[in-house]
Amino acid sequence: METRNDNENNMLELIDNMASMPEKYKHIKIFMGRNINDIGYTNLQFLMVTPNCFGKVRLDDLACENDHIILHITDLQTNLSVTVGVDLNNETQTTLFVNWNDVQKMVYDEILNGSTILEFE
Repeated sequence: METRNDNENNMLELIDNMASMPEKYKHIKIFMGRNINDIGYTNLQFLMVTPNCFGKVRLDDLACENDHIILHITDLQTNLSVTVGVDLNNETQTTLFVNWNDVQKMVYDEILNGSTILEFE
């Protein structure tokens, strides 16, 4: 019989709570993506947007500890790894992570529609 570790139990409890009380947790919907069928959450690339900066990052791991979601991310331009804590009780979250595949698709669609956008990698 498989046993779950504390982090897995905490994450499952948080996900259950978010599903049953979406209004209570709407402030922590910081990840945006169009494909809700994506499975897994590590090694995904995102456009991270904060009030002060934006850039392409990779989500290496995440954990749920106490009242925080702990994100382990790597800035793909500088290759620096950092840990970001998201307070579940803070209703003024200001950081968003937009799935990089969605960003690319949006730009490619604009190019195909004749928009004059610079080449995008």
